Amino acid sequence: MPGARLLSATIALCAVAAGSPALAQAAVSEEIIVKRDAGLTATERAELRSDSEVRLKSALPLERVELVTAAPGERLGALRALRAHPDVTWAEPNRIRRISTTDPYWSLLWGLDNIGQSIRGVAGTADADIDAPTAWSLTKGRGVTVAVADTGVQLDHPDLEVGAGWDFVGDDNVPADGNGHGTHVSGTIAALESPTGVVGVAPRAQIMPLRVLDDSGSGSSADVASALAYAGEHGIKVVNLSLGSDHGSLAEETAIRNHPNTLYVAAAGNDAADNDSTGSFPCNYELSNILCVGASDSSDRVASFSNYGLLKVDLFAPGVSILSTLPASQYAWGSGTSMAAPHVAGVAALIAARNPALTPTQIKTAVLSGVDPIAVMSASSVSGGRLNAAGALTALGGSDVTAPAAPVGVTAVGGDKQVSLSWTPSNEADVVGYRVYRLTAATNAAPIALPGSASYLVASLAAATEYSFTVTAVDQEGNESPDSSTVVARTAEPPPTIEGTGNPSPAPVPALTSPDAPVPVPPAVTPTPALAPAPAPAPAPAKLAAIGRVRVSGPVVISRRSGKTRAARLTFTLSKTGPVVVTAYKRVCHRRCVYEAMGRKTLQLPAGKQALPVGSVLAGARLSRGSWRVTVANAARQQRASFAVVVR
Repeated sequence: MPGARLLSATIALCAVAAGSPALAQAAVSEEIIVKRDAGLTATERAELRSDSEVRLKSALPLERVELVTAAPGERLGALRALRAHPDVTWAEPNRIRRISTTDPYWSLLWGLDNIGQSIRGVAGTADADIDAPTAWSLTKGRGVTVAVADTGVQLDHPDLEVGAGWDFVGDDNVPADGNGHGTHVSGTIAALESPTGVVGVAPRAQIMPLRVLDDSGSGSSADVASALAYAGEHGIKVVNLSLGSDHGSLAEETAIRNHPNTLYVAAAGNDAADNDSTGSFPCNYELSNILCVGASDSSDRVASFSNYGLLKVDLFAPGVSILSTLPASQYAWGSGTSMAAPHVAGVAALIAARNPALTPTQIKTAVLSGVDPIAVMSASSVSGGRLNAAGALTALGGSDVTAPAAPVGVTAVGGDKQVSLSWTPSNEADVVGYRVYRLTAATNAAPIALPGSASYLVASLAAATEYSFTVTAVDQEGNESPDSSTVVARTAEPPPTIEGTGNPSPAPVPALTSPDAPVPVPPAVTPTPALAPAPAPAPAPAKLAAIGRVRVSGPVVISRRSGKTRAARLTFTLSKTGPVVVTAYKRVCHRRCVYEAMGRKTLQLPAGKQALPVGSVLAGARLSRGSWRVTVANAARQQRASFAVVVR
């Protein structure tokens, strides 16, 4: 069976001092901010702009201040003319402002923000980078987990947040890194914003470590295929594959094909070869949910070692002298397509965080649509360009970058192994849903639910345990609000066991927390006091309605373009008039995939055949893309049906 190998050209321990060069005073295109003198008429203001050869772009919300634009290449002359004009108070370039970071090695991360700094003695070219700071104004990847199939990860590295994973080499749940490669890759994807070391492309994402390569950097395609399937089955949206082989594997290819809801980001290889004519796998599998990545340097050239291919390599990304995390809580330089792929995986995580409903194909399209076109890459890749995080997010469409307000009125009420959350519905028209976060030690953990309505039932919890939650609101452009205030609830104590009476305590009616759980009728057992007269016979309880087979006719189809929904029908029969509880569940995958209750309603229905519409809302839950179940139950019986929600 073909083996896998690392795709880094070099990794070397770094010995660098914290610090950063002075930021260049870069400015936005040809734009100038001008403050004019008081008392000018509209005609005089127009003449001022004409004299200085600039045109008005917009007025700023400051007294007598406006934004103007010079002709291409003429800003310096226009700035001089404006400053010399008798009717101008002052004029200045519209300078770029960047998100700051406390990470001491920020100035060395040219792939994220290149101002032409010298890296290991080699000067770069300004803006030959992925524009990470601009992308961070929209999202930093919160709530997304990226799987890294590699040599493992230092599980307690201070600059990484690592979730649960698996060691397919040692066959255990401790995927520690004895090589360094996997830890390096993980830092590029998601190193934390902190006073320590570096920062990743998606600093609020979490890493799932999947160890498929041993300490020498070698592994088998069987282990790789198992890891690819494991990630897909656990609902992971993005997997990084900085490994490869000259030979394909049907097992790997099948694992990727069988998990179309996961995007697999693969390194192109380090043989300076044309992938269109030579094999490099998994990059070369003909599957739509693979992104193949070549490496570029700090001057936007194709790296000398990088593979390329007009048909097989999708794009290039920074992959030369990349500083990132290393085991023993150290940092290292690395070069290779292994270093390029995690830049793309990080950007895919940003996109998935911005809009969790996107498919891998849509994420891939956004990544490729947002590249910076580079002439030397036009004949070497599908996109003809180098990765740009800000461009990929812009390619998603929409101009609204204003986040909604945080939800208010959040309450949490503990129950029998469950907590019921509710909050005040947002009054902002573009809010389309919410995200519920369970607060744990993993601060970047994914949301546990994505309800469309202002309530959620968290089920399958431990008894007598305290849980903390926050809620955010999300609008139609993918902007996420700040966290709500934290709410805390304690689940109920387990019921006491009564011993020595010979009579068990009555069993409670269980809450409808799982579509797979039957709903039993509780026994009516009452202890009889000694020497008491026999009670009169109780009247026979009313017979509950029988529920006939539950079905949902076809998928629910939501049109993204028109906003209209093609409804399905929920059908079943009732033997007599009475109440039934209808509950909607969505398949949600974190560490494992489960169906979680999203909404519930009690309906009083007549006897006979029932046909209820299933549109954009079911049982109070707003439907979104994915797999759903609905249950219809009373105290005697529960039946269920599955259906899909498709967004086109």
